[in-house]
Amino acid sequence: GAHDIVEQLPAAAFIDARAFESPGAIAAYMEQMSEAEALTMIAAGQDFLQSSQGQRHRYEGFGDWVMSLIDGRAPTE
Repeated sequence: GAHDIVEQLPAAAFIDARAFESPGAIAAYMEQMSEAEALTMIAAGQDFLQSSQGQRHRYEGFGDWVMSLIDGRAPTE
């Protein structure tokens, strides 16, 4: 993923794989998560995607960015 992910997304909205020693450790972490913890993380991700900052990470925002490239407009970021 992005090297600056913690600057782009709220920490509550994703699992930072860099904090784990292996893919197996990530899987073990996910398996021990309670349903409430998982739902909280999902809700945080959904909230982020609904925000103005999260818009560019939605498929609509990506499509707008691609169109700006086609049209010769410079992307904002």
